[in-house]
Amino acid sequence: DYFATFRDDREQVRKLEMEYLDEVIAASASDDETLADAQGQKLTLVENMEKEFTVESLIKAKGFEDAAVTFHAGTVNVVVKADELSDKQVAQILEITKKETGEPAENIKVMTGK
Repeated sequence: DYFATFRDDREQVRKLEMEYLDEVIAASASDDETLADAQGQKLTLVENMEKEFTVESLIKAKGFEDAAVTFHAGTVNVVVKADELSDKQVAQILEITKKETGEPAENIKVMTGK
């Protein structure tokens, strides 16, 4: 299943990113700038994870079977489990995503997947 595999892969990547940032933050050799940068990156990562989870949950609450969302600075990719999406469904997904991420529609890609 694409969506289960996607979530597992995303979780593994995030785990590695968090471990790396934790190592940088814990390293006594890190200077103040490096430490602040790592802390900022970790906070951004956590915020993005929360946004992705929220958007996925809200899309499923609208009746879609499943959804996978990735949020990277300036771009949001939304994959919805469906053969096709009507204009109305795409508009619903865009509205949810814009509201939760603060990104404009032109930065959001909505796709179907299985």
